[in-house]
Amino acid sequence: MKTCIIINLSRYNRNPIDFFTNYYKDKFTDIFFTAPWCDQEKHLPDNLICGYYSYYQWYGNAAVALNKINLVNYEYIALTTEEGIINPEVTEENLSDYFDLTNYKIVIPDAMPLFGFNGWHWYHVRYALYPFIYSANEWQKYFMPYNQAIAKMRDYFGDYDSHLNNSFFAVKAHEKFTAEMMAYKEILGGYEHIPYPLAFSMTDIFILRNDNILRIVEQFEKWAAVGVFCEIALPTLAVLLFDKSEINCLAKNHKPIKAIPDTALKSVYDYDFDNIIPRAQTNPFIRFNIENMLKNRG
Repeated sequence: MKTCIIINLSRYNRNPIDFFTNYYKDKFTDIFFTAPWCDQEKHLPDNLICGYYSYYQWYGNAAVALNKINLVNYEYIALTTEEGIINPEVTEENLSDYFDLTNYKIVIPDAMPLFGFNGWHWYHVRYALYPFIYSANEWQKYFMPYNQAIAKMRDYFGDYDSHLNNSFFAVKAHEKFTAEMMAYKEILGGYEHIPYPLAFSMTDIFILRNDNILRIVEQFEKWAAVGVFCEIALPTLAVLLFDKSEINCLAKNHKPIKAIPDTALKSVYDYDFDNIIPRAQTNPFIRFNIENMLKNRG
């Protein structure tokens, strides 16, 4: 069951490319990378695909790659970022069993309702909402209709409140955010409703069956073009495009993702994972700061 793995980088850099190639070379036959705005670089590796989106919308660069790769060759597509590694026990031979892709159509780290936390207000989520304020024509044209999206959120979460109240704006924000808050209220016509139903979570691993890839790529392109932050776009798209029973949410159905603190990386040399892997063997994805790890080597 051949799997294509695409690792999305924040910028072109040979060090992480060498690092991930060494880690995955005995696990996956085909390894690809994406990086933004790198097509002017010289001597690029053949498996690096240049994208034109910020790392904050890395899924847009993944869509560029998915449009260029011959996907007929693959049964599964694993998308990851430079911020971690898939569990070392996972290979393309056992990926389907490990992530139960016979019963699920998609694997995501988690999904939580963006507006569902007490004490969260405009200051916390303003960046996630910018596209829905400044690109309203685009998202209203291309995204799932509002009421349909609300229904999908309620199917997944059981409850999803579409209303905001005064407490959402009750924060002593810096002056530069005042105009944004006022504009947001005006757009909402009295700020009674959220601008669009959204979920959020970390998004460093996203695994798909090939039979679902076309509709995902189409939505990746639209959401990235509007500029939706990856940690909002990916979990939201998972909830909107798939039924709850089709989503393998790792935080709920599996052991949680393991984060390795930067202090633990100082003992890592020359791709030797012996010092960090044992403490996370049962976790599907091991998250760490690749830049810090590479700096601490040797």
